[in-house]
Amino acid sequence: MNVPALPTDNLYKFVALTGLLLMVVSAWSYDFRSSMAGREELRRHHALALILQNRLEDLGAAFDISRVGQRDPRELFIEYDRVIDGLSADGSEISQLRKMNEELLVAREMEWARNDAQASYRAILKYLFALGAIISFVGFWSWYWLHQRYQDRLLVVQLMSERFGSLPDPERSR
Repeated sequence: MNVPALPTDNLYKFVALTGLLLMVVSAWSYDFRSSMAGREELRRHHALALILQNRLEDLGAAFDISRVGQRDPRELFIEYDRVIDGLSADGSEISQLRKMNEELLVAREMEWARNDAQASYRAILKYLFALGAIISFVGFWSWYWLHQRYQDRLLVVQLMSERFGSLPDPERSR
């Protein structure tokens, strides 16, 4: 039984284009994920932090909030809690401030967890992009060096034979 040769040029092209597709999808996902990640919750978190800060300042508390987003949420919760403890205000005001501080802690913890997950996701996408580049390179290299250059030589030989008639026998010229 005579088995026909597989069309390997299509396989090489498939591998190359799969690598390109992987690169495009990972780059698009990286950009899309970075731009859309939790904007609404982040705005709510910042609004809640500003409200709490303003209410504490109205009651006479003073503290440095220059690095609020860079600090551990639990440290900020404890710092705000100490400031709230030192205030001289009525009980309902203090309980509202404590509740806001607790909500802010939860929001900050969720933001930190989301940032960690995004960092992992971005690392995975970077590796997928690199893998796509490698696959694409191997596919295009294989297609050209293992298939296309021989097809180009055959085409040159066919053109020469059609143009000049029969080709000289390589065995006679030795």
